[in-house]
Amino acid sequence: MKIENSYLSFIWFVAKLVFFVVLLIWLTPLLASMIASTFKTNTISVGDFILFITAAFVIAYTYETQKQAKATEKMAENLIMPAVDVNMIYDQGQKKVYFWFRNHSNIPAFVSLFRGIKKGKFINILPKSLRINPQEPHKATRADYDLGFSSGPSAEEKITVKSVIECAFDDCDNIKYSFKKSYTFRDGKWDEDSWGYPDRSFLIEQK
Repeated sequence: MKIENSYLSFIWFVAKLVFFVVLLIWLTPLLASMIASTFKTNTISVGDFILFITAAFVIAYTYETQKQAKATEKMAENLIMPAVDVNMIYDQGQKKVYFWFRNHSNIPAFVSLFRGIKKGKFINILPKSLRINPQEPHKATRADYDLGFSSGPSAEEKITVKSVIECAFDDCDNIKYSFKKSYTFRDGKWDEDSWGYPDRSFLIEQK
């Protein structure tokens, strides 16, 4: 499948280059007449045409090569990108939350968590990043985090939690991604806003 996709990508790359060349050949007479009209000359030589087409071809080739290089780099990043679930659960007894994580990939991950304090600004929840092993089915923190609600959150209180997932290999070169989850406090639990229910719980006594 990878070989087939690479072959098709190369064919598509060549096809686009051919398209650019054909387009330039079609546009050249029009451009030549515009140049002649502008500079009041009819002495545009064949060499000028060849130079123009060559320069345009080089520009098109460079552009497509850069696109291919960026696409290849992105594919390589995706191959070493961990896939980690982040869940936040409210402990009613302690009036605090704990987090648990599941790594679905074969890539170790570092996870950092932040809570929103005002629009566009976040502060750390965890004192340091947690390492999540490859294929880790469950790794949890203690219920130590009040998220700024020292007496417990009030009904309909809202909060945004930002997760930053980073590849934990030494040679990953700062490959990471982030996502945000918004919560509203209802009936003694934090409901995740996108589906209106709490995150899936993994009971603390099962840790």
